[in-house]
Parts: sequence; C-alpha cells; structure tokens
Amino acid sequence: MRQRSFLPKSVLAAAVAVLIGVAYALWLWLPQRSAPTPGDSGAFSKPLSSASDERIFAREIEAVLGDARCRLHRGAGPARHAAAAVVRDDAAVRFVVLDRSGPVFAGELPFAAERALLGRRGDGALAVAFGGGDHARLTVFVDGELVADEHGALDFGLTRDGAQWFVVRRNPDGKFEVEQHDTAAGGRRMFRADWLRDTDAGLSHTGAYALVDNAIVFAPRVQDQSRENAHYVRTAQDRTRMVRLGSEAQTIVESDSHIYMLQKWHHRHGLSKRVFDWDAKGEDRVVQAWWRPLTVSPATVRLFRSDDGAWIGLFGWDLIVLDAATGERVLSLPVRGDKAAELARLGSVLGAEATVRDVGQAHSARIAHGLLLVQRNIPSRLGRDAADGAATEEVVDVFRLADQRPDAGPEVRLAAEDMRRCLVDVPGFPLPRVRADADGFAYVPPGPDSGGFQPASDG
Repeated sequence: MRQRSFLPKSVLAAAVAVLIGVAYALWLWLPQRSAPTPGDSGAFSKPLSSASDERIFAREIEAVLGDARCRLHRGAGPARHAAAAVVRDDAAVRFVVLDRSGPVFAGELPFAAERALLGRRGDGALAVAFGGGDHARLTVFVDGELVADEHGALDFGLTRDGAQWFVVRRNPDGKFEVEQHDTAAGGRRMFRADWLRDTDAGLSHTGAYALVDNAIVFAPRVQDQSRENAHYVRTAQDRTRMVRLGSEAQTIVESDSHIYMLQKWHHRHGLSKRVFDWDAKGEDRVVQAWWRPLTVSPATVRLFRSDDGAWIGLFGWDLIVLDAATGERVLSLPVRGDKAAELARLGSVLGAEATVRDVGQAHSARIAHGLLLVQRNIPSRLGRDAADGAATEEVVDVFRLADQRPDAGPEVRLAAEDMRRCLVDVPGFPLPRVRADADGFAYVPPGPDSGGFQPASDG
C-alpha cells in the first residue's frame, strides 16, 4: 500500500493562496523599475484608495517630507492648497501629491523632474505636470492616472484650473510647434510658433498660461531692442497677438487685453495697467489705464505679481505693493539705503536690542497666498561670536497683505532653508501636518489649534 506524503488538498490550496497573496503584496510594495508606457499609469503612481493605503504611504511620505533633498512644488489659484513633493536619491525619483486632506497619489518618475505644475479642475480632480531631465521628458497626471508621457518637451504649461496643458516641441523640419491638450475631453490642437528661436540661454521665449481666459503667453527670456523683444499671446480664439515692449520696459501679461507695463512713458518713469481693445485686423487700442509714477528708473526695479493676480509688486529702492485692480498702494517698505527706517519696520521680528547691523540686506520678494515673503541676508548668530563677523544666514520676513496698514511690519520671520524644504506646515500653505500616534503616522488637517503659522482664511 502506497503511503501518501503530501498535505490534504485544502491545506495545500490555502498555503498556495497565502504565498500568492504575499507575493502580490511585495509586488505592490517594492518600487516598480520597468519602463512605463502612457497606458500604464500604475508604473508611475499609486492612488491612495483606502485607509490602509494612506497609513502605509504616510510612513513613506513622512520620511520624504523631512528629507533635505526633497523639493516642494506648490499650486496656485484653484490648486493653492495642493502641492507635489519630489525627492531624488540614488535609486529613484519619488513623488507624492498632497492636498489639505492628506496624500492624494504617489509614485516614481523615470526622470529627474525639475519643474512641477499643479491645477485643480472644476470636478475636484488634481492635474500635475512633471518636466525636466536629460531627454526633456514630460508626464501629466490627473488624479494619479497618467494621461501623457512626452519626450523632447522644450517647454510646457498647465492651467491652474487643470483643464488644459501644452508642450513645445521641434518638428522634423526643425520648426517649433505647440500642441495644446484638454484634460477632460482629451482633444488637442496644434499651431506653429514662428517667433521662437534658439539662444545661448535656451529658447528665446518661455511659455505659460495667463491667469485669465487660459491664453498662452510667450514672454521674451532676454530683453533686447529688436522685434523679438515682444510678448506673443495665443488666445482662446486661436489668434496670436504680439505685445511690443519699449526700451527699459518690463511687462506682465495677465491676458491678451490686460497688461501691466513698467517703463518710461512721456518722459516719466512709472507703472501702468493697460486694457486693450483689439479690432478685427488685430490692431490694439488702449481703452483704459491707470498710471503710478516712479522716483527711480525702471532699470533698477523688478516687477512681480501675486499668485492670484490681486497684487503687483515692485522691488527697487523701496518695496512697493499695489492693488492690481486700482493701482492703490497696499504696502511700502524700504529695502535699500535707509537702514534706520528698515530697523524701525522690522522691530516686530528683531526685538528691542537690535541695531542697524541686524537689518542685513533684502534681496528678493514674492507674493503667495495673500502673503508678502521678503528674503533677506542677515548676520548669522555664529558670525556674531566668531572672529569673522561676515558670516550670514538667509531669512524670510512674512507680511500679511489683507486689511493692514501700508507701514505695517512683518508678522513672523522664518529661516529660508525651512521654506525650501518639504515641510508641511509653512506660512500661507497649510498642508496637513504629520503626527505620530499609537498606530503610526497620521495626517492632521490644519486648523486654529494645529500649531504653526496659519493663514487668516481659506480664501
């Protein structure tokens, strides 16, 4: 009689099922190294569809956000409470897309992403475009689904409402062309960009979507006195309009009809907001404008705009913020020369014992999420005690623009390095904070009692 040396079928089947389950779990957990294709979004990203998924990715993401190699790309407009964190190590380029409720989707990229743009559609879907790398790679995701994987992307853009994206390529004839895509319907259209040319710094113009009407604006990378010193605006009506610049001019194009110009005008220096009316032939006529004079040459002033278009900033002898709709002054801060005046304005963050030596030097500013962020180099704490007192550190002074006096001081000062890293609790950008509890890491939506510096409202 033959002896049976194998397990009962039911036990064997159960063991096989367990082995398959373990192998599948390991396959999901380990990084996927196969070359992804446009139809294989799983190789790029993993949507977080369950509480257990969020818990697992929270442990990974918490390490990513605290990594000094991590870079946080913040959204604006409808996507202002979302961000993409990207970290590159020897093994992979990892990313996670976050909003105020926690991680939305995460994964790996097959290239070193240098730029990331975010947009949020009307249906709530988050669109993210990653671009860069040695082969000018571009990938576009919508809520974790890969919708585009492009090579040879010389430039790209994504609307803040996440509805459209474009890519600039060189066709087989060597000409530049722009392909525009719709993220919801999947439609596309193409047009030539005859104004683009190669320069030592790259393409002659950089493209981006305007804040209004999703027009694509191509701004000159380097200003000169030739015909190329002009903006080109591709409108929603498939027309391309050229906005010429005068000498010493700086221009911000909000749409094909709303343009801010910093230049010499009628023998005076100033900033104007011009509203153009375009006739059937494409000729422009100014129908409305406000004008604010400057006491210095535009060549010594840098013009910038807030992420929502509500404010216009001028960084020169003074740092001035204007209401974009009316041109009225919202805030004015001395940043060059008058150290005593700067010291008086910075008293809220310097303290009573500070001297003009502690003022340092402001070198740049930007406006995001209703906050003016002024970057400044100051004498470092180490430099004060060392023989060489020239050591400096970089800080960011934070001013809240809404409902404050033009002579108000900063509300808080932060280390610039903390602003650059992938921290989840930074001024004006209240992403969820990571908290350790008995079950591991969890995400805590920001609120009045969550700690950190929070914006006044969600608006």
